Amino acid sequence: EPAQGHLAAGWASGGGWPVRVRGSTVSSNAETVLAPARAHANGPTPQAVQTIIDDLTAGLNGQEAAAVLYFASSRYDPTDLAGPVSAAFPRAASIGCSTAGEFTDAVSGTGGISAVALPYGILTGAIAELGDLSSDVEAGTGAAVHALERRLQVPLRDLDPSCHLGFVLVDGLSQAEEQVNEVLGNAAPLLDVVGGSAGDDLVFNQTWVAVGDRISHRGMALLIC
Repeated sequence: EPAQGHLAAGWASGGGWPVRVRGSTVSSNAETVLAPARAHANGPTPQAVQTIIDDLTAGLNGQEAAAVLYFASSRYDPTDLAGPVSAAFPRAASIGCSTAGEFTDAVSGTGGISAVALPYGILTGAIAELGDLSSDVEAGTGAAVHALERRLQVPLRDLDPSCHLGFVLVDGLSQAEEQVNEVLGNAAPLLDVVGGSAGDDLVFNQTWVAVGDRISHRGMALLIC
């Protein structure tokens, strides 16, 4: 049986990710603490989505998001999530998927939405692409890889693995995870790629993944930071 979203949601909780960087606006000895912003919400879609956006914005404490990752119960229509989230953080690469349980380091539950925003300073930047797995998994994954490489203007295999990380979300009902991982391993053999499979609250009917305001029910979302 395909995994139902827990690996992806667990990575996105962001626990243990605070990073200290030298602050240049206070003094040479001062430090600015940067940390991911976390959010979790339940309830009707408009209110839940707005809570996620508001809590992430507040948690960023004036910093701009470089990447936003969100995970939602399949009871939410992804078109009501992807557009508002990507519009709220226009300089961020945003990706998400349906799940079978959502959690952060502070809250866990089912039937809701969890999210994390990583600010510039923790990341220098992030980009993401959507791959179509509906007819040819290898070709669809390869197309996403090539699209990222065109934007980066460098092959993924040439990225410094000490400075870059990949994050992938895969349609949980396609059973294509091994093929996707094989393509990614061939394209970027030294790059760490983490992530997981989209779920649908254990209904095993339909999952979704999203990049920006684009949604796929038979796809994969790949982010490079």
